Amino acid sequence: MIYFVLLVVLSISGYFIPKRNIIAYSSIILLVFLTFNAININDFSDYEYIYNNNNLIGAERTSSGWAYLSNIGLKFGLTYQQFKCVIAIICFVLIMITIHYFLRKNYNLIWSLYLIYPALMDIIQIRFFLAISIMIFSMIFLSQRNIKSFIIFTLLFISAVTIHTSVAFYIVLFFIPLLNKYKRIVVFLIVSITAILIPLRSMVTTLLNRYVNDKERLYLQMPISLFRVLLFTVIIIAFVLLSYCVTESIRPEIKISNKERNLLVLTNNINLCMLLLIPILPIAFNFIRIQRISWIFTYMSLFLLQKYNIKLKIGKLLVSAKLTGLFLALFGFFVMMLQFEPLAFWSYPFFR
Repeated sequence: MIYFVLLVVLSISGYFIPKRNIIAYSSIILLVFLTFNAININDFSDYEYIYNNNNLIGAERTSSGWAYLSNIGLKFGLTYQQFKCVIAIICFVLIMITIHYFLRKNYNLIWSLYLIYPALMDIIQIRFFLAISIMIFSMIFLSQRNIKSFIIFTLLFISAVTIHTSVAFYIVLFFIPLLNKYKRIVVFLIVSITAILIPLRSMVTTLLNRYVNDKERLYLQMPISLFRVLLFTVIIIAFVLLSYCVTESIRPEIKISNKERNLLVLTNNINLCMLLLIPILPIAFNFIRIQRISWIFTYMSLFLLQKYNIKLKIGKLLVSAKLTGLFLALFGFFVMMLQFEPLAFWSYPFFR
């Protein structure tokens, strides 16, 4: 229970200690500790067995990139628990670098929100967490809008896919350079493709079956709740509208850095690309994890409003960015985790 109390205290503290990233670093230490002790999750014994027998079944049961990293861990004599902790540290460093690149300093608030959701989901799905952390880090290069950076982004994308094949969906992020130049046309294409694919379930299923492994193929055969699909469709659209409202809240006369402005544009574009998830959800609801990339960038955008003491403008309403972030994070905790993935929370024995 003490760990849950620490989690709550750190989440609250970020609202009252805006400077000196003590909450950010404390959050990372706590999450790494939780990673080491989260051994009751459904997949832990399977992944531990695969890790210990990596040379025989590693690439076959997981992916080539994960098998390669597992082999390095074994060469250093790491147990699976220790290996998970090392991977978690790498993930948090990648996220920290990304936040620092766009916002420079004093980002306790972001980590407070991240602790509420989706941190606990990330550290129990460690392989996917590494893949999505690489993609989060790759956004630095995608935002720079030059050929060299785009090549680096592409290489990072390929490396992430070798870790977890489901992140191949992020190929839709290659739309972003086009969104920067031809916004209306590409938005129209994204919305049109989404609308066209929704009724073509069998075709989308066939396409997915070609690129997923045996374990992920099982997800395509699981029964899907229509309520969950509709709710998550609303969530995806809400993120698009929220990022638009954040951008519109910053008046032209307010001077923000080029990196901060790039962050706003990037967040908008990422959320727009997530619309293409909607046709996949009725087939494999497990793909909701793909949308987690939107959460960290949306938190960063809300932090930007808070940094410049700007209220979030929603229509004629002016709302606190802090309160909006808190509402969003609590929604993630109570709905995205406790409702959609309750076993994730109860996997931690000290939260029972």
